[in-house]
Amino acid sequence: MILYIEDDAATACLVREKLEQCGYFIELAENGAKALEKFNPALHNLVISDYQLPDMNGCQIINAIREKNNLVPIIILTGVGNEKIVLEAFRLGIADYLIKDSSSVFIELLPNIIASVLFIKDLVQENSRQQKELEYYSRELEGRNKELQKLAQYDTLTGLANRAVFHETLQGAIARAARNNSNMALMSIDVDRFKLVNDTHGHPAGDIVLKRISARFKASLRESDHIARIGGDEFAIILENLARPEDAMVVADKLIKRMRYPVKIENEKIRVSISMGIDSYPYCGQDAEHLIKNADEAMYMAKKKGKNSYQFFTQELNRQAIEFMALGKDLSGALKRNELFLHFQPKYSRDTFSIVGAEALIRWNHPVKGLIEPDVFIPIAERTILIQEIGMWVLETACKQGTLWHKKDLPELLISVNISPYQLKEKNFAEQVFNTLETCKFDPRFLELEITETSLLNNIDRCRESLVALRKEGIKISIDDFGTGYSSIAHLRQLPVDILKIDKSMVRNITVSRDEAALASAVIDLAHNINLKVVAEGVETKEQLKFLQDKNCDTLQGYFLNRPMLADDLTTFLKRAA
Repeated sequence: MILYIEDDAATACLVREKLEQCGYFIELAENGAKALEKFNPALHNLVISDYQLPDMNGCQIINAIREKNNLVPIIILTGVGNEKIVLEAFRLGIADYLIKDSSSVFIELLPNIIASVLFIKDLVQENSRQQKELEYYSRELEGRNKELQKLAQYDTLTGLANRAVFHETLQGAIARAARNNSNMALMSIDVDRFKLVNDTHGHPAGDIVLKRISARFKASLRESDHIARIGGDEFAIILENLARPEDAMVVADKLIKRMRYPVKIENEKIRVSISMGIDSYPYCGQDAEHLIKNADEAMYMAKKKGKNSYQFFTQELNRQAIEFMALGKDLSGALKRNELFLHFQPKYSRDTFSIVGAEALIRWNHPVKGLIEPDVFIPIAERTILIQEIGMWVLETACKQGTLWHKKDLPELLISVNISPYQLKEKNFAEQVFNTLETCKFDPRFLELEITETSLLNNIDRCRESLVALRKEGIKISIDDFGTGYSSIAHLRQLPVDILKIDKSMVRNITVSRDEAALASAVIDLAHNINLKVVAEGVETKEQLKFLQDKNCDTLQGYFLNRPMLADDLTTFLKRAA
């Protein structure tokens, strides 16, 4: 709608008639005061005003309207072409002007002027809208870029720096230490048995634990120190400007003390501990790669020594690490060079005292170092991709040997094969086992897969489907080393297993410790109550054997009965026994 201000009634009538013919809606005002009363910025999108009004002139009406709205376009009609008046009007912000003449030609021109002014107004408004949208999207983009930058640099759960920022910070810390001839240290931290926290209390609780211990870490550090979450339950701390490398011990002790207090979640108290490895610059690691590797090696050593502790990287650890890498390199070609072989340790029935099974145990005949025990080289294989290849080789070799024994009309032994937790993580693990059985033509009813208690508990969600499929085909699943982890007999009821194997550490003391004897007896009874067979390994004395027989342990295995032997030797032994 157009607000038209005109004190001459005849002119107002002619202009209104013309504009309404052109489709415009007109509201008239005969003077400035009335116009200002009627003016509504939400209603009027254009103002046309005679310059000379009874109560005010054009410049005054322009100023008055601009105080109400600074955007509405104004067209001034004037009876004289006074250049000074026109310039002043334009200075005040009119959109256009038109000189009224006696022939009323201006009335014919006015619709075109109005159309032009409104067109320009629409363009300006559209440009303003687009500018505002551009500014809005620019702010949005800036905000999102900041969010993306934060996501790229910080861990979303704990708010700590992530792995990428950690590596960049470590490089900078090394450069500063070199430039200032100062000491710095790197701490590699791992939360002990954190998988058990997730399995027992759930992942949401596990996330809360990680947040809380992250806060404890930060509270233990100086402002100049740097902490990052490397992934999962792994953290790293960079300590700069140390007077001496040993000062890192102060921080390590402080962190361990803070872990003594349980994490409270609602009505639960969750206890956690940490293992730490420490390396220092410039005494050991000279660059980021070696500092990280050395700190990790020291952390693994802390775990081996019982967890809830820290370990400095030393030259002895460095020597072990070099030897570890050298053995890893040798191990990568051991299969092709036929250096790996199997021993089989017989298992005896408690009822008949005859051999009912044999556990396949891998050995490595190193060309220089001689016989290397699996306790030495299996951890190397597990920290590389070699464990997959070696694990499947053991399974295939054991199944082939089992087939040979069955073809020779020897007792149909239950062949036990140890499975690495890394094999269990494979999605197609069950399929690999089935393919191996088919290739070896070995009856699945005579295959037992031994899985350590800890690895089963840590991977139960991922491996349950595989284990169920394997059992469906008759394969036996055994929990190996029971008593070294944290599961309970009640928990075992929920797991897809058939056999419980008591660890030798429990068997060792059953004849000298009343507590150990009571515990072993309870484990056997409870396992039988949930229909699990029980195997005891590590039977090394006559007294241990008698105790286990008296307690109705189903199957017995150990040096007192037979040491592990080559397949040919066991074949001979089986023939004699037959």
